[in-house]
Amino acid sequence: MNVDTHATPQRWWHDVRWIAAFLSGGVVGTLLWGLFGPEPRIVVSRETTFLTAPLRADGLPDYSAHALGLLGRDVPPEDNAAVALLHATWPMDLSGPQLTALCRELGIPNAPPAVAPIGLTARDDLLQQQLREWLGRGGPCRDRGIADRAQVEPWTAAECPPLAEWVARNSPALDVLVEGAGRPSFMMPPADLLLASSGRIGNPTFTAFDALNNLVKASLLSRAMLHLGEGRIEAAWRDIHAIHRLARLMAPAGRPDFGITHVLAFRLGATANAATLQLLQTPGLTAEMVSMIRRDLAALPDLPGMLEGLALDRLFAVSLAVSLATLRSEHRIRVLNDTCLTDTSNWMLPTSLDLNVVLRMLNEHHDRMEAAVRESDRPARRRAFDAIERDLAAAVSRPTGWRLADLHAVLNRPVRSAAVGDELLAACSGLPNHELYDRAQGAFVLVGVAAALAEYRTRGLGGPEHPYPDRLDALVPDVLTAVPRDPCSGGPLTYKRSGDGYLLSAVGVDGIEVPTPRLGILSAPTPPAAGAAPAPRP
Repeated sequence: MNVDTHATPQRWWHDVRWIAAFLSGGVVGTLLWGLFGPEPRIVVSRETTFLTAPLRADGLPDYSAHALGLLGRDVPPEDNAAVALLHATWPMDLSGPQLTALCRELGIPNAPPAVAPIGLTARDDLLQQQLREWLGRGGPCRDRGIADRAQVEPWTAAECPPLAEWVARNSPALDVLVEGAGRPSFMMPPADLLLASSGRIGNPTFTAFDALNNLVKASLLSRAMLHLGEGRIEAAWRDIHAIHRLARLMAPAGRPDFGITHVLAFRLGATANAATLQLLQTPGLTAEMVSMIRRDLAALPDLPGMLEGLALDRLFAVSLAVSLATLRSEHRIRVLNDTCLTDTSNWMLPTSLDLNVVLRMLNEHHDRMEAAVRESDRPARRRAFDAIERDLAAAVSRPTGWRLADLHAVLNRPVRSAAVGDELLAACSGLPNHELYDRAQGAFVLVGVAAALAEYRTRGLGGPEHPYPDRLDALVPDVLTAVPRDPCSGGPLTYKRSGDGYLLSAVGVDGIEVPTPRLGILSAPTPPAAGAAPAPRP
């Protein structure tokens, strides 16, 4: 009798060790697939990509082409103030490819203009050498800050001949800029946007607007203050009026734009407002000149609104999120750091994400901001913005160290995607400075009332003993048809006689009067009579 001594081999699925290894491998594989597997395709819709046209070859929106269309194209060079700005500041610190692309977009030759471009005072080596020599000789220009002081108060060539020579040397290019300010449009898209090949709106460099702000303060404003100091009031107003025009043209009302463009435009407008107030206090000002100033101020284009400043900010954030779908995972952190000017080390960015979740979060955030802007009641609008700000702060304020929620994010792609959305909101979709728009409007209203008060004085409506009225109502109907309201509070402006001058102010955006020039407090002493010696400067 034969006996089989060989035991029947045990199947692997009967071995606990093999079962454990198989299950562990399945769990790890599933986890790795969830972390690094294919991502869901982006859905093109209003709720996700926001734009549904124009589309690129890959089926995703072409945000750069759409943004260029919103900013305006095909403006004739003779109607474009930006062409004059480029010629006056050639080559405006642009790189070779940027300058080539910009000239092509503006429809002008890529060649230096006939007039020598303006150099900023701080960069003009000849001016700096002449100033050092002049100061070393102990001349009347002892103040080493004369170049800065000349931008905010009247001065004369005798006070600083080197600076006066610099103004004369740059006047031909300044005249090009002043002539350009009279053109009806300002179309100069960011050069980086023209070079965009991915369809994404990158972090645009606002070279033109930075150049304009720096140029006006260091050059055109210095010439205006020189004109004022030497009694050329009409020439001074021509330069100051050009600053007003350029500030309005660079961010026109009704055109969708970047919020930062509005910030730079308001900054330039504040410069023009301050210079206008200096002019209105100048000896020798006549009623005819004041009437001309008031007509020019009234003819300025409207200030832009906050909704317009949100338009391209939304496209910037959404296009950035869409671009993550086309990037290799290891490049995502670098792109976000470069574009959002932040330093993120979010471990979730290289993982598999559902970018549709991120896009919906971005659009919902911008929808909330637009709804807040549309609130006509200022306290309600402020409460809405405060609620959005609290939600943003809560979304990104997470405790450090390992938490159970991190394990949830590892296992759950929608949770990871929402966390990335929070980071993107905090870095690239901040709140607009909604108070800045009220301040800009309020400051311009005050300048207009100050001009009306100057006309009251120069026309002698109050007699020699009363250069200014006791109440703003006295300006009606001879000077004003109605006294403007405070744009921040909706109530009356604050006006009070002070000696031979007056104090004029608007309340702050929170309803509390804040006595600082930044919020529009004007203090105007009565200028000396024509021909009288100006008061000594401190």
